[in-house]
Amino acid sequence: MARAGITKYSVQKAHQTLMAQGVHPSIDAIRIELGNTGSKTTISRYLKELEAEESVQLEDEALLSDGIKAIVAQLASKLHQEANEVVKQSEGGFQVRIKALELENTQFEKQIESQAIESQTYRINQVQLSDHNLELDKQLTQTKELLNHANGSTSQLEAVILEKDKQINQLDENHQHTRDSLVHYRDSVKDQREQEHRQFEQQVQQLQVEIRQLNQTLIVKQNDITSLNKDNSRLVTELSNVQKQLISVESKQSQSVSDRQLLESEQRNLSEKLTSSSNQLETMKTDYQEIFDDNRAKERELKKSEQNQIKLEAMVTAKNELLSQFQAIKVGSS
Repeated sequence: MARAGITKYSVQKAHQTLMAQGVHPSIDAIRIELGNTGSKTTISRYLKELEAEESVQLEDEALLSDGIKAIVAQLASKLHQEANEVVKQSEGGFQVRIKALELENTQFEKQIESQAIESQTYRINQVQLSDHNLELDKQLTQTKELLNHANGSTSQLEAVILEKDKQINQLDENHQHTRDSLVHYRDSVKDQREQEHRQFEQQVQQLQVEIRQLNQTLIVKQNDITSLNKDNSRLVTELSNVQKQLISVESKQSQSVSDRQLLESEQRNLSEKLTSSSNQLETMKTDYQEIFDDNRAKERELKKSEQNQIKLEAMVTAKNELLSQFQAIKVGSS
């Protein structure tokens, strides 16, 4: 089939042009004149049709007179001779041009072979592409089925998501309430802790003042006890001396009753003083023991307050850790 634009008229025109140029109107020459378009088969067919038309015209010459035929024959012979001369003159250059055209034709044939290989490769690729398209159609059908199924599942999932959104909103509201409660609780715990800490510091300061006062009182009592001990020792020494004197007086039975009574009176006085000193000593010991016990009680109360503070701080630390864990859980869930 001829390419678009190749007609019998264009072939005839190219034929006439070559004849006017003195070039042999071969198929290749006509194809070159046409711009390397059209197949050789089409050009050959058009040339045969033109030759047939020319033969019809020559047959029509039979209707002419003999004189006209002779003139036509002479003109044809003359034209034939001139054409042969033109052909002979241009044959050398025509041969060179033919060789060039043959070389160009060889190149074209190589290009055609390369294009044929490419076309074969293209056809193979097209077959593979067709197979691939069939496979893609199957996959598309399966995908559509899955998509339809997924659409149904998506509707169910959307309903579930809406329900989950409601639950999440409810949880957010609950979390907000919980967070507000925790903030209020944390503030109240902080205020309570600060208040208890201030109270504890006041109690500690008060206990420290009382301990200092008790220590001062204890020092005074210890000094009094030391003084009483010295007095008691002195009185014991005096009593011993009196007893020695009494023994001496008793051994001297010859002494007078008055002296004896005096000595007994002195002895009674010394005994009374000793008894009074002993009573004062016992009283001082009792006071010292009470002060010592009160001091120990204050120390135990101070230790108990310190332990309560440690427990309170541990409780606040635990509550703060619990609050941090709850906040971390909230951040993870959001």
